[in-house]
Amino acid sequence: MTTEFDMSDLGLMHYSLGIEVKQSSIEIFTSQKKYIQETLQSFGMQSCNSVTTPTELELKLEKNLIGKKIDNTFFKQLVGCLMYLTVTRPNIMYFVSLVGSCFLTARTNLIYCDNVSAIKLSTNSVLHGWSKHIDVKFHFLRSLTKEKVIDIVYCRSEDQAADIFTKSLKLATFRKLRKLLGVCTLKESNDE
Repeated sequence: MTTEFDMSDLGLMHYSLGIEVKQSSIEIFTSQKKYIQETLQSFGMQSCNSVTTPTELELKLEKNLIGKKIDNTFFKQLVGCLMYLTVTRPNIMYFVSLVGSCFLTARTNLIYCDNVSAIKLSTNSVLHGWSKHIDVKFHFLRSLTKEKVIDIVYCRSEDQAADIFTKSLKLATFRKLRKLLGVCTLKESNDE
């Protein structure tokens, strides 16, 4: 590559994007020790006890809807820091997603669907007999609907903005959906 591009050999990498790197002839070791220490300090946890596993076996977290209100921002920041830590510690990914899911659903998320049958299936468990062959993902959506995490709302096909990403469309429909998404051409933005 040096024949094609101007390059300089800076030696072995020691630090990149907050990740410490140690290299030898047989391995590369990455660590975020400094980042972990700074994170613990910023959240007032520098004297916490260490554990060998990130969670208890079969731990289930539930929201306490009648308990004391907390500052979601603090915990969302903590989860964000932990997500970055999963770059070098993939073993904590399950725990981080488990904790993060408690804060991501503070309000019901609307999902727009142009299929009336799919909406009925997501809310009506009586239809289970003829829908048991449906994929596990569908049953997951049904449980989210039952728990009021999501609400599936009817949307006419011509107003389904997601179609712009999944279908070839007539020019007029493409322009309408593009506008629904808030996207404009350079010419349209200069005209405003």
